[in-house]
Amino acid sequence: MDMIPDSPPADAPPAAPPPAKWLFVSAAKGLQGYVLRSDPLKEMVGGSELIETLHRTDGRGFLSMVLNACAFVGNLTVLADVSGGARLLFDSEAEARQLARIWPLLASQYAPGLELSIALVKVENDLGKAVEQAERALNANRNLPSVALPEAGPVVARNRRTGLPASHLVDPLDQADKQDAVDLESKRKREAADRRAGGTLLEKIIPSAHKPEFFEGGPWNKWHPDLNKLGTETNPYLAVIHADANGLGSAMMRCVGELKEKPNGAKTYQDLCAAIDEASRLAAQAATELVLNKIAGQKGFVPLRPLVCAGEDFTCVIQAKYALKFAVEYLQKLECQTQKLFKPLQAEIPQLSPLTACAGIVFCKTHFPFSRAYAMAESLCGFAKQRTERKASALAFLRLKSSLSPSDNYEEFIDHSFMAGSQDDKACLTMNPYHVGSSPTGE
Repeated sequence: MDMIPDSPPADAPPAAPPPAKWLFVSAAKGLQGYVLRSDPLKEMVGGSELIETLHRTDGRGFLSMVLNACAFVGNLTVLADVSGGARLLFDSEAEARQLARIWPLLASQYAPGLELSIALVKVENDLGKAVEQAERALNANRNLPSVALPEAGPVVARNRRTGLPASHLVDPLDQADKQDAVDLESKRKREAADRRAGGTLLEKIIPSAHKPEFFEGGPWNKWHPDLNKLGTETNPYLAVIHADANGLGSAMMRCVGELKEKPNGAKTYQDLCAAIDEASRLAAQAATELVLNKIAGQKGFVPLRPLVCAGEDFTCVIQAKYALKFAVEYLQKLECQTQKLFKPLQAEIPQLSPLTACAGIVFCKTHFPFSRAYAMAESLCGFAKQRTERKASALAFLRLKSSLSPSDNYEEFIDHSFMAGSQDDKACLTMNPYHVGSSPTGE
């Protein structure tokens, strides 16, 4: 005879809800500004290295060291750990609050000068809602001005490249110079460049088939230590490329809205962040491989130097003759890779569509002020986004012949240099931007 289990009493208390989790989010702001704050390539490489390793939890990252030291590793889920930030889901409120208190101080010691936004949100059965709250908190924090303390007095020596108060005397980059007086940020960047010679970023963009030939003898053996040497005697021009995905932030928020109240929302969000990072890496590898195949068998330095590869952002310096093909390959492969990697996620996120991106390319001579070249490349990228309404992949390019250009804003530059005709009948003498990849209709 089957036993019928006793039913619970009618007045039994309801089952206790599952304990709440806590979402910790750390996001760096102004990545390009941090990397490009000073002109020496060694400091740019060091800045890239610090950004690449700050939020990583894979064992080599600084955040991984902090989590291990605090014994947090078994009590959290890593939703995302990309170059520009990390999202961690904690089981314990006390541990989440402890990390939120100590992380800004530790990160400022590891990467001085890099500004961070921190958010800590309680998760109650709805990860999507918590992510939205965290993003709103991050946006509010980004608007708060950062203060560098302590303030330097009037008789303090300054770093002659950045104007920041000097804190150390270090060996000069140019042997003809005396010791350099540098600020703490520059010192840490140089230490990071010496420690791994920018190896983390190089390992990220070098295709697997080419890694043995570049890393057996150390990453510096075929990579230019000086931007001025990227040009050649016959062609003294180099190119600065800046690429940025179209509307990734708003697309992520729409996708997060789809995950509300779904039981596997955390896993889907984790897979989405990983897919975006992987697509950016594979696109950069494909474009780099294009250049490496062109120089196969040649001696000398690689005519390319990556500076930022952080999810939606990519910045590099390259010999002028390879720039257009490199940028086109990156944009097309980013679109193709996101189409491939997003397909398994579309069952959970129906609105998810492949990413498109735009790029700006500035051609200039090797001794042209790098900060101005980058500012124009960023403006060209923004111009391409505006003209395509962020619906398609496109690029815009410009050759700068003189540092006396009227503006680093491309639209102002057009009015000054590319308009012809009378006031009532003007013609624009450029076809920028140029469309690459698939059309907005998918053709």
